[in-house]
Amino acid sequence: MEVVAERLIGQATVTVLAANYNVIALVAGGGSRLVLRASLMDDPVAARWEDAQREVAVAQHLDATGVRVTPPWKGGAGPVHVQGGAVVSAWDYVPPTAREPLDPTALVDRVSQLAAAMASCPAPLPRLGAWSVSRRAAGFLRSARDPGLGPLLGWWAEMDQWLGAVEDRQLRPCHGDAHPANLLPGPSGWHWTDFEDAALMPPLWDLASMAANVWLTHGRGHPLVQAMAASLPHPEDREQWQRVVWARAVLSTVVNTWWARTGAGDAAFAALQRTRLPALARDLGVL
Repeated sequence: MEVVAERLIGQATVTVLAANYNVIALVAGGGSRLVLRASLMDDPVAARWEDAQREVAVAQHLDATGVRVTPPWKGGAGPVHVQGGAVVSAWDYVPPTAREPLDPTALVDRVSQLAAAMASCPAPLPRLGAWSVSRRAAGFLRSARDPGLGPLLGWWAEMDQWLGAVEDRQLRPCHGDAHPANLLPGPSGWHWTDFEDAALMPPLWDLASMAANVWLTHGRGHPLVQAMAASLPHPEDREQWQRVVWARAVLSTVVNTWWARTGAGDAAFAALQRTRLPALARDLGVL
């Protein structure tokens, strides 16, 4: 990352902020600050290059349509670079700013605006790309042969089959991972970030992503869950929304369990998710 940082802004100090499945680093030098991000997934360089270019294109589209985002670096060298086999994307630095947390109605407004803007995204998006990481996770967990994971993997297989059967014409461009933690407070407001899961997904996926983990860990009575359910534009959307909430919760639990088993995630949170899944299934009529 140091080489890319110097290419962009000259002599710079690089501070690693996170290193799990991505390396994220803050770069400061020459009066400028930016964030560099590189995937640690073992995909070929060409695939990671394509992913980074797509992530940048989605952010640029949202920015152009008036959705506040963490924008890609606008320096002359461009936002995506390859160095020593690493694919590095560069982003403007949005200084963390103390703000009152968004209330449920504001969160619903933010994700609804995001979903509406994504509907016109011209970037080529992968079919079910937001789900694909769960296939890696499920493969890893199957190899562990842990009988305690049987129900989780069974639910995952059911959702994988359902999603695989959804026709292309029924899919919609989505952010893919539009949960509350991907809204960052900055000086000018709240900024969407983390566009790597942008994909063609079933309708209401982004709305379900906003509510799924909250419902899973706090129950259906949580104000955000209630506000999101009340915001559905058509009564017939409820069944679809509940289905994608379940798929999104299963995805999150499978992936977080995978990360926990590899030492890259929060084992306590993954265990909580697995404990809470049966209650969510009952709420949604899955059990």
